[in-house]
Amino acid sequence: MLQTLLMANELYIRSEELLTAYLREHRMRCTQERLIILHYICGIGRHFTAESIVRDICEQEHISNATVYNNLALFCDANILRILPPRQQQRAEYEFTTGERHSLRFICTRCGREVDMKNKAIEVLLRDRHFSNFEMENFTLTVYGHCKTCRHKKKK
Repeated sequence: MLQTLLMANELYIRSEELLTAYLREHRMRCTQERLIILHYICGIGRHFTAESIVRDICEQEHISNATVYNNLALFCDANILRILPPRQQQRAEYEFTTGERHSLRFICTRCGREVDMKNKAIEVLLRDRHFSNFEMENFTLTVYGHCKTCRHKKKK
């Protein structure tokens, strides 16, 4: 429990530093609402949807829905969050990018299980690849398939 709180605190500190730098560079204000939203999402520790943030904090913190949506977009622009593509009929989810600019995710199309991984070989391959007329900033690679449990169930 203590370790989870420490990790959320570290994430908040790194995210607040990125946000402050981004806001300063773009001559924007660091509002109390922005910090409340950032603090809340740092404590979640998993992927989340904009709708879940609206549901959880708008009423209790007296923050408008538009403020939440606008700040999530701002956090994406500041490279604090990244939006994940929607799967099947689900809504788009967000995840933290703070300190990491690359994402490799495996998703089981049967049970929906997700596994995030790091793979230096893929990172190096994409980073060292020169694309004509394109400079890569980051990447998200999502691999769809069947997890070990679902493959095992299918065989039976």
